[in-house]
Amino acid sequence: MNPELVDELKALTPGCDVWIVADPATSKWTRKIDWYLGFQVMKAAVHEPREIPAELKSILEKEEMDPVRVPTLKSSAPLMVASSGRLPTKMTVVVPYKDDLAEWAKKCHGIWQNLNCPPLRVFLPDFTNSKAFISAWPSQKQESARIEVVPESIMESA
Repeated sequence: MNPELVDELKALTPGCDVWIVADPATSKWTRKIDWYLGFQVMKAAVHEPREIPAELKSILEKEEMDPVRVPTLKSSAPLMVASSGRLPTKMTVVVPYKDDLAEWAKKCHGIWQNLNCPPLRVFLPDFTNSKAFISAWPSQKQESARIEVVPESIMESA
């Protein structure tokens, strides 16, 4: 199935269980959506995980276990935010964008597949082309879920 374009007027309406956005620095949509989420995305971007106490580190070393690393938005790991009650979607996933739309599309596709292919709406990063994203989206014949793409502006979707 090929992703279909959704214009700005329908972008924040119900219809998809998962929304994928880029990081706030590269997406006006993320900044807008984050407002509805109580700025959870921006808070996560500056969050510094607590240091593991020395006692626990020594126990982990003694047991030959590696300490768990907590991913942050700075580490380019995706961030999933529960969105029910704040937005008309179940979850919003922030996938950092690093100026390579094809690579970003593949990351989004992988996350979507790991979530068992729910109805999906992807909000494109600023200054990207929806046609380039759609052509980079790995298409597979067995995919039947709805996939919607929201470009940066209504002018770009024309």
